[in-house]
Amino acid sequence: MRGSSPPDRSGRSFVVIKPQAVRGEVSIVSEEAPVLAGICRVTLPVSEVARSAHWDRTRLGYRVRFELIDDGQVTGAHLSHPQGGPELALRLDPEGAAMAARFDSFVIAVPDRQAIEGLARHLSALGQSHGGVHLSANGWVLPLLHDPDGRELRLCTLALASDTALADSQTNAAPQRSDLRVYAG
Repeated sequence: MRGSSPPDRSGRSFVVIKPQAVRGEVSIVSEEAPVLAGICRVTLPVSEVARSAHWDRTRLGYRVRFELIDDGQVTGAHLSHPQGGPELALRLDPEGAAMAARFDSFVIAVPDRQAIEGLARHLSALGQSHGGVHLSANGWVLPLLHDPDGRELRLCTLALASDTALADSQTNAAPQRSDLRVYAG
């Protein structure tokens, strides 16, 4: 199945292709699929390790576990999150950081609407621009958050939109619908 979308606010339009329609491939039967347990860490190229580590600490609550030093220069840092966020490895690579700018490499999950709204308030209090909290087809999303190298970070809730909308209808709160287009494949 293939369909195209109207352009989003940046002027980009997207084509959604269901995996089976790409090359007629057949998926592995679930019993045959290898067991995976998650992501150990995400490695990100950065133009300045200290600046990026500071941003991740003050905006998202990360802690530096250790730094990598090569010839007296900090060339990397390994960050962990005290509340279970994915581990991050920052690597000094200004060219790679420039290539990754404006690209959302991954989406960080937060537990629920209350947590994502609290994070949005925290970011706003720091003067950090972001797209606000919006209801999407898959839950609540906080888009358009950019790190010091211009890479977009998105955050989303683990609760599905149907669960969230049901909870909102029970409390008579009107959910804020997003003008961002969200497509599930």
